Amino acid sequence: MKVKRRQRPALQRRIGELRRAENRDEAEADRVRIRAAQIRAAEHTDRKRGAFVKAAKELLTPEVFTEVWARAAELDSTAFEEAVGGAA
Repeated sequence: MKVKRRQRPALQRRIGELRRAENRDEAEADRVRIRAAQIRAAEHTDRKRGAFVKAAKELLTPEVFTEVWARAAELDSTAFEEAVGGAA
């Protein structure tokens, strides 16, 4: 009986540690799933924007397209800065 009484706190402590570790793992998995969904949504938006720019380039004269591009760069200059490792 004494052995069981001495072991119980250690077992309960270990069970608590495992439960907390499991909860941390689940929370991390949730964060990974959310981030993956955000990346997929951003890629979808980028594809839509690319298609829009391609259609505008085909429909507008080169001069008008250049004016629209320049105006967009004026409105949001950070979006038109060159990315590291590639061009905007």
